[in-house]
Amino acid sequence: MFEKRKKFELKVEGMHCSKCQERIEKALQEEKGIKKIQSSLPEKSVSFKLSKERELEKIKNKIEDLGYEVKEIIEKD
Repeated sequence: MFEKRKKFELKVEGMHCSKCQERIEKALQEEKGIKKIQSSLPEKSVSFKLSKERELEKIKNKIEDLGYEVKEIIEKD
């Protein structure tokens, strides 16, 4: 059964520079089921499409394991 990809935006505390941004994007690119990763340094956020919502906690933990804090998770339309 095909699950529709849902778009999420995570507000990330501690993302201060382009190296931080690059580090988060690279880590997320390694995950299966995640597509269209985009990060915004001014907004301190990362957005992506995810095929399995149950993987969202894994993505959050991966970012936090890098030393950042996920402050908010927003599901987009």
